[in-house]
Amino acid sequence: MFAPHLPPITAALPGTACLTAREVRDLQLLPASGAALFRALLGRAHAFLGDNRGAYATGDPVQLRPADLRATLEGVLTRRPSAKVTYHRFAGRVYLRYATGSTLHTHVLVLTG
Repeated sequence: MFAPHLPPITAALPGTACLTAREVRDLQLLPASGAALFRALLGRAHAFLGDNRGAYATGDPVQLRPADLRATLEGVLTRRPSAKVTYHRFAGRVYLRYATGSTLHTHVLVLTG
């Protein structure tokens, strides 16, 4: 199964940073008609074993419409001030990273057409 590159936590997320909900609303996503969401988790056990990426959650990726993609990104930026969002237009990827408790969440949204 296809799995996009998962950046290690020691590296910056690829692309241009989106720091505000306004920047997310202004993203130029065309000609994409949606995005496939790949979720990865890096928990305490991964880190203890020297893993610096985590592992993708199993199952088929969730398919999002552009409006749902924007709402998801805006919601996380609003609820989690330390969240990081980047848009890599050339690769057609949006990256989202945030922590809850002892788990680091990294989402890679692959734009689809």
